Amino acid sequence: MRTSVAVIRLVALAALLAGCSQKTEEPPAPRPPVATTGAPVDEPGEEPTVEAEVLAEADGFAIPESVCVAGDGKVFISNIDAEDEGYWVDDGTGYITLADAETLEVIEERWADGFNGPKGLCILDGRLWVADNARIVAVSLDDPAEREVFEPEGAGQINDMATDGEIVYATDSEKSIIHRIKDGELMDPIPAPESVNGITFGASQMWGVSWDGHDVYRVDPTGVEPPEALGLAEHFESLDGVEELPDGMLVVSDFPGNKVCLVDPEALTVETIAELESPADLGLDGEAGVLYIPQFMVSKVVAIRLP
Repeated sequence: MRTSVAVIRLVALAALLAGCSQKTEEPPAPRPPVATTGAPVDEPGEEPTVEAEVLAEADGFAIPESVCVAGDGKVFISNIDAEDEGYWVDDGTGYITLADAETLEVIEERWADGFNGPKGLCILDGRLWVADNARIVAVSLDDPAEREVFEPEGAGQINDMATDGEIVYATDSEKSIIHRIKDGELMDPIPAPESVNGITFGASQMWGVSWDGHDVYRVDPTGVEPPEALGLAEHFESLDGVEELPDGMLVVSDFPGNKVCLVDPEALTVETIAELESPADLGLDGEAGVLYIPQFMVSKVVAIRLP
């Protein structure tokens, strides 16, 4: 795998300065992140522009879908490793790579393997939780050969993972529900946005994004209240990943739109902060201000420092 350091130009909101998926077309030629114009503003030139450092980028992955920050200077990267667009085929060829969080240099390419189509990841109780097609696999961080498999009844396409520190949540894009696991037991699923993809927990809110609905939603983790759209669908094509930044802003990836955007959930504004090929499920180190972006169709991962 190749690693390099570069600088790209990004557009960021002034508020940020104050302050861890499935196409059918042939993969386009790789291209690096490029300058972006961002969302329109009332007066040209008012939108602040900064230079944001690309900390690292690495290629040679096998359809990377998700990045999860391990918290010890390492990151996990899920590799679907499918052929002929078989992103949801139970083929046993998928694997998890362990890489250096700073350089993205591979520490162990196949830290854990034998997955069908590993996608979203999260960590809870000493285990890496992996969304793996119609099942959820909990892998011991101490011994990746030690695993527990959960198979929710009637599961379709389990896509992303998140946790609130007590419960593990897994989106089902086909069924438009979110599966839950607590203390090693499956709970009843909760309602989710249509074709729900990425989910995350912020300081006081669970968030979800929709592939077909291409909007951002507030989600009730208890399932009592229905998902509430922010009404920003016109800005996106199909959303994949979502993370909340320490200042309450959201960052989302638009896979076919080839962009990563900053969303203010209160002001309901959207700003493009990077343009790059097929950004999938994002990984965030909030304390370090580093965003990890897997590029699904070009088998590459990029780490940038948020401006």
